[in-house]
Amino acid sequence: MSGSAVPADMGLSVVFTDYSSPVLDRAVTRFRERLERITESKIQENRAIRLEIQCGGEPISPDPLKNNERYSLRFKSDHIILEAPGVEGVLHGLETLSQLPVREEEHYIWPGYKIEDAPRYAWRGLMIDVCRHWIPKAVILRNLDGMAALKLNVLHLHLTEYQGFRIESKLYPKLQGMGSGGNYYSQDDMREIIQYASDRGITVVPEFDIPGHSTSWFTGYPELASAPGPYVCDTVFGVLHPVMDPTKDSVYLFLDRFLGEMAGLFPGKYLHIGGDEVEPTQWENNPDIQSFMKENNITDAHGLQAYFNHRINEIAKKHGKVMVGWDEILHPDLTSDVIVQSWRSQKSLFEAVQKGGRAILSAGWYLDHKLPAGKHYQVDPEILPGAVDIEPDSVNWQTWDLELQMKASEGKLSAKLALFGTPENVRGFMQIMGATIGFKTVGFDGRKLDFTMDTDYGKAEFSGTLESDSLTGKMSVSIMGFEVKGTKVGGPEMAGTRPVEFEKIRPLNEEEKTRIIGGEACMWSELVNARTIDSRIWPRMAAIAEKLWSPAALTTSADDMYRRLPFISAELTARGLTHDSDYPVFLAEIGGPEYARPLKILADQLEEVKYYERLGMYENLTVYTPLNRVVDAVRPESLPARHFNQITREWVSEPENNQHFQEIKGLLEKWKGNHARLEPAFAMHPRIAEVAHLSESLSFLAEAGLEAVDLRMNKEKPTSEQTEEWNRIIDKASQHSGGCQLAVVDGFRSLFQFE
Repeated sequence: MSGSAVPADMGLSVVFTDYSSPVLDRAVTRFRERLERITESKIQENRAIRLEIQCGGEPISPDPLKNNERYSLRFKSDHIILEAPGVEGVLHGLETLSQLPVREEEHYIWPGYKIEDAPRYAWRGLMIDVCRHWIPKAVILRNLDGMAALKLNVLHLHLTEYQGFRIESKLYPKLQGMGSGGNYYSQDDMREIIQYASDRGITVVPEFDIPGHSTSWFTGYPELASAPGPYVCDTVFGVLHPVMDPTKDSVYLFLDRFLGEMAGLFPGKYLHIGGDEVEPTQWENNPDIQSFMKENNITDAHGLQAYFNHRINEIAKKHGKVMVGWDEILHPDLTSDVIVQSWRSQKSLFEAVQKGGRAILSAGWYLDHKLPAGKHYQVDPEILPGAVDIEPDSVNWQTWDLELQMKASEGKLSAKLALFGTPENVRGFMQIMGATIGFKTVGFDGRKLDFTMDTDYGKAEFSGTLESDSLTGKMSVSIMGFEVKGTKVGGPEMAGTRPVEFEKIRPLNEEEKTRIIGGEACMWSELVNARTIDSRIWPRMAAIAEKLWSPAALTTSADDMYRRLPFISAELTARGLTHDSDYPVFLAEIGGPEYARPLKILADQLEEVKYYERLGMYENLTVYTPLNRVVDAVRPESLPARHFNQITREWVSEPENNQHFQEIKGLLEKWKGNHARLEPAFAMHPRIAEVAHLSESLSFLAEAGLEAVDLRMNKEKPTSEQTEEWNRIIDKASQHSGGCQLAVVDGFRSLFQFE
C-alpha cells in the first residue's frame, strides 16, 4: 500500500483527461451504479473527490490478442488516477475500482493502494453450449456481466449441434427453420449480445461444429450429409453418426456462403469450426467417399477430416477470419495459423505449440465435470500433469495389467503400470484412460510400492503391495477412490515380453510458452438448462479466471482462493447471476413449505456427483428429460461442506480451538435430527425420496460424530466395535444416490481417525 485512502461514499466526479468514447461513458455509468449498490449511498457529483481517467485511446480490437489490457490505479486523499493505454484497460480498472471499497466505521473507503495490473494470458474465455439445452438471450447477457466482473474477455458460443441449430441464417433459413424447434437467436438478438459483450471488453467467438455433431444442418439441407435423409434433430446425447460429406464441392460452396454471412454478423477475428468427435461410420459406408479417399491417397478418417479442415481454413481466411478447432484437428498437415483448443488432454496443447502453432487450454477446466474450484485452480497451462520424461531401463523393468474398481460403484477401469530401475532408483508411469502419466514421487522397497502422480483430474495417490506376480492396493484420484488388483505381464525374466513403449514428453521452452494464448472453461449443456446453468458456472469460474489473469506465482494457494471465493460469489449474485439466489427457491419448490428447511439443511451438505456418473441415474436421458430434481438444485461444490471438512481437520489437530468445537457440535446436533424431520416427505415427494439414503446417512454420521467429539474432549479412544461401526457408516455414506453425494464424508473421516 502506497498512497492515501479515498472516501468511496461521498460522491465523485469523473474526468477524462485524454480520451473518451461512448463505450467508456457507458462503463462509467455502470461503475457508478455498482458503487451505489456496494456503498449503499447515492453517488452524487462531488468535485472535491475526483476520478481521473487517463486513457491512451487504443480502441478495443476485434482480435483479443491485440488489446493492451494493462492499467494502473493510484490513490491520493481526494484523487484517484486510473491510467491505461487502451479502452480495455480502463474497463478492467473500473471493475477493480468498484470491487475495492471496504467499510470503516460509518463509511466506505478505497484503501490507498497502488496497483499495476495486466493479464497473464490474452485469451480468457468461457464456452457455453446453447444447443443441447436452449439458453435464452437473457441468460447469456447476465453471464456476460459475470464475465466482465472477472475480466474474462472471450465468450465462445457453441451454436450448432446434433440437437439444435441456434443462429438465424437469412441465406439458408431452413437451418433455423427446421433445425431449432423455434429456439434460436435472431440476427438482431446476436447483434445485441455482441454489442453488450463489446461494451464490457468481451469478444464473441461463434462455433459452428463441423463436419460432425451436425444433424441440425441436415434437417433442412440433407444434401450436406454423408448418408441419405430425411433427418430430424437428435433428442439423445452422445457421439452420433451424422457427418458432413467432405468430398462434395457443393458442401464447400454452401459453407462458404454461410460462413461468409456469419463473418459479417460476428465482427471478432476468430471462427471456431468444432471438429471434435467425428464418427466415421457414414464415411465408411459411403462408396463414393471411399472412392474419393482412394483416388486422393487419403488413408483414414483422420486424414479425410484434415482434408476438410484445410478447405474450411481457406474459406475462413477468405472471409478475414482465423480458424479455431478442438484438438482432434491436430494433424501433420495442419497449418500453424490455425488455433488448437485442447480439451481431451493437455498433451495436445503441448503438441500444438511444439509444432509451431498456437493453442488454448480447456482440459482440466470442464465445468460440467462438477469438480471443486480448487481442482480447477491446480491447472496451469504450462505444466503438463504427469508428463513422462523418464529414462527407461532395458535390464530392470516390469509391467503390470491393472483393474481399478471404483468404490461405491460398479464402475471399473483398466490400466497398465510400468516400473523401471532398481528399488532405490525406481521410476515409472501408468497408462489409464488413454493417457500415459509419469510418477511424481515414488517409494519402493521391492515389495511395497507408493507413488503420486499429477493427472488431468487432480493428484493421484497409489499404495500397493507386489507379491510374486500379483498386485493389490488402493488408488485415489481427486475425490474418487479405487481398489486395485493387478497381474504381472512383463519383465526380463518373462520370455517374449518387452517393456511398454511410451512417448517421452519434454517441457515447453520459453518461446513455446508464448504460443499458449490462454484458456477457456467449458459449460456443456446435456445436464443443465436456462435455470440451472448459472449454478454450474459460478462461482467456480472465478477460480479459472484468476488463473488466466494473475501471475502463476500468485495462484498457488487454493486455500487463499477459497477465502476470497464467497465475497466474489456475493458480488456475482448482486450483478444478477442466480447461482445462489435461486437455490433456496428451487429447493422450496421441490419440498414445499413444510419440508423446505430440512431439505435445505440436507442439500447444503450435498454435491452433484462428478464427471458423467449422473448419466447412470437416467434410463433414457433426452433433451425432454426434466431437470427439476434435487440433484439439479444442489451445487456442484458445497462450500458449507468444505468449511465443515476444514474446521474438523483443524480441530482434530488443535482440540483447544473452542470456536471450532462449538461450531462442529452445533452442526452435528442439527444434522442428527434432520432426517426425522424430512422422512415424512419421502412417501409424498418422489424427488426427495431419491436422496433418502443420503439423509439417513447424514443423521447416522452426525450421531457417530457426536460420540467421537465426546471421546476426544474426554481424551478417550473408541472401542474396536465403535471403530468398526463408524467405518460401516462411512462406507454407506460414501454411496451416491439420486445423482448426489454427501460432501462432508471427508470431515467425518478426520473426526473418526484416532491415533
